[in-house]
Amino acid sequence: VEELNFSQGGVANRRQAIDEFEKNLAQATEKFERNRGKYERLAKMLIDTQAGVDHLAEKLAQIPADNETRLEVGEETVVDALEQCGMRLDKLLRLTGLSKEDLNNGRALLDDERYEEKLLLRSQADVRVKPADKEDDGDDDDDGFEEDEDVCGRSHVKYNSKQILEKQKIKNRRKGKAAAAPA
Repeated sequence: VEELNFSQGGVANRRQAIDEFEKNLAQATEKFERNRGKYERLAKMLIDTQAGVDHLAEKLAQIPADNETRLEVGEETVVDALEQCGMRLDKLLRLTGLSKEDLNNGRALLDDERYEEKLLLRSQADVRVKPADKEDDGDDDDDGFEEDEDVCGRSHVKYNSKQILEKQKIKNRRKGKAAAAPA
């Protein structure tokens, strides 16, 4: 800009060149702002992706992998950790006996007889046991604790709290009147 001010030529040429530079500057600034916004969105997406992969890897850490240890998820290890999660999910599918085609087609079929048998076993295991000694149903009061005679009942506590609130309201009214009187 200074070079243009001191160079030869008319005022119109200098003004036109300055306007051109300002126009280019405005365009570059606008492009910078767009790219910065895009960068911030992508950086947030990367952080969210890393957090998601880390969470997934943490949940799948219970499944033993084939000679692999759990990787810490970082910018460079996200892909490796995701591959490890995929291997662990494949192993889990093999252990459950479902194929990828069954999952992709949405037909994870259950053997009805095996399912009903499991439900029957579960319901048989969920039985309540009644105590053998039916005479011991009442409260013995032999549990080693002394009862306080000073313990208030619900209605007494409610009455006391109402009384306290009423006193506070009266005190606040008096303060309000005292503050309004000198003015």
